[in-house]
Amino acid sequence: MWIPTAANACVRPRTAWGFRKENGLDSKRLAYSVEEASEALGIGRALMYDLLMSGRLHSIKVGARRLIPTSALAEFLGGAA
Repeated sequence: MWIPTAANACVRPRTAWGFRKENGLDSKRLAYSVEEASEALGIGRALMYDLLMSGRLHSIKVGARRLIPTSALAEFLGGAA
C-alpha cells in the first residue's frame, strides 16, 4: 500500500497505477514500457533488454520509447510454461 509522506508526496510507485492484475498483466492495456513489463514479470530491466535484443520477446518502437505489446508478453509467458 502506498502511503504519502513529505518525501514522496508527488511520486507514486508504478504498482499503484493499477497495471498489476492477474498474472501481473492488465488485460485492458495494449502495451507496456520496458520497466512496467519487467516489473510485471518479476525480472530485472537488464534481463528484459536481453530478451528483447535476443528476439525472444517482441517489442515496438514509438518515437524514442520501446513498448512491449500485451500479446507479446502473453506469447512469451505461454512459451515459458
